[in-house]
Amino acid sequence: MNKKIAMSLVVLLMISMAAFLVGCNRAEEQQRIPTEDMLRFAQEYEALNRQQNAAGTRTMKTIDIPEYNLMRYVTPEEILDIADNGTGLIFFSFPQCPWCRQMTPLLIDVALEMGLDVIHHIDMTTIRTTWELQDGVPVMIDPGHDRYQDLLVAFERVIEPLALNPFHLVDEEGNRISTEELRIYVPTVVAIRDGRIVDSHVYTVERSAPGNEGNYQWEPLNDDEEAELRAIYRRVIGQLTAVEDCGNNLGC
Repeated sequence: MNKKIAMSLVVLLMISMAAFLVGCNRAEEQQRIPTEDMLRFAQEYEALNRQQNAAGTRTMKTIDIPEYNLMRYVTPEEILDIADNGTGLIFFSFPQCPWCRQMTPLLIDVALEMGLDVIHHIDMTTIRTTWELQDGVPVMIDPGHDRYQDLLVAFERVIEPLALNPFHLVDEEGNRISTEELRIYVPTVVAIRDGRIVDSHVYTVERSAPGNEGNYQWEPLNDDEEAELRAIYRRVIGQLTAVEDCGNNLGC
């Protein structure tokens, strides 16, 4: 009799454990259902695979973006609210940017690995100022979004180190002509915690930085560069949950 009771208890326990595991898996699957923004992001980036750039001189890097990629499209106003008193990871980019195409799959992979819930993404295609050369002189032909100047102020700490490299245009002879304008370059990833910028990273790796010789932004990153960039994104994302340390160079 005791053996029968024991066997029954074992069977019930196994059934309960199986039901629990199934429930957990279903809950995880429900949490991993991609949002409309995530599907839109994947579609916009992958639609440019193997396409020519605007000048018709380069072929866009082919990348795979998972449907569940954490991306949430936000407006400049929403970004400014986060910068004022919120917490989150901000990602400035646009699909045609070759640097963005180098790093976006890595950023998503690290964010998922670290359990991040959302990446606040702002497409900078129509947000920034637009310039053109007229008789060799840079002329602003579009001031961009009416909150772009506010974004420059809010993220001054991120763009200030780039002050020695203001936005420039290139003439037909290949000469770089400065607009003297500071700019939010892409890709830029910024961690904001309680309204404070706690870490950030602009571009990808040194070899691909604008101004370096070559067109490395059109080439795949090598294994060492991918590892370097993953480590950078782990550091940036980690600042969102790191224990406060007023002795670091981030302030308190």
